[in-house]
Amino acid sequence: MKLTFTPASNTDAAELMERGIRQSDWRECLKVTGGGVGTALRLAMAVSSLAVAMRAEGRIVALLGVAADPAGQGMIWLIAHDEAENPGLAIPLARASRHFVSHWQRRFKRLHNVADPEHAVSLRWLTWLGFYIDRENP
Repeated sequence: MKLTFTPASNTDAAELMERGIRQSDWRECLKVTGGGVGTALRLAMAVSSLAVAMRAEGRIVALLGVAADPAGQGMIWLIAHDEAENPGLAIPLARASRHFVSHWQRRFKRLHNVADPEHAVSLRWLTWLGFYIDRENP
C-alpha cells in the first residue's frame, strides 16, 4: 500500500472530517477537551508548528501534529479515520509516526500527550512511540 505524507492543511482536515473520524477519537476529544473533534482538530491545526496529512492510496487516513503547550513543551496529537486501524496500514503509520516524533524531539525538549485511558489504540500508539504511560493518573 502506497503511503504519502504531506504538510497538512485545513483542506486536509475538512476532508478527514467529511470522510469520517474513528469513534475512539470522537470520545477522546470530548473527554479531554470538553468539545467535539471538529473543534479539537481546528485548534490543533491552528496551533501546530508542524502537522502532517497521512494518505493511503490517495485517501486521507490521519492527521498528526505537534503544538507548543503553554510551558513551551511539545504536545503531540493524532486524529484518524477507522481505516488507520487496519493491520496493513496501522503498522506502517506507526513506523512513520516515529520519524515525525524524532524530528519534533529536535525542536522540543519534552514531548507529551493527554489521552483517554479507555482509548486503547491511542495508548498502544503512544507506547509504540516510546512514551511513558502514567496509568496511576488517568
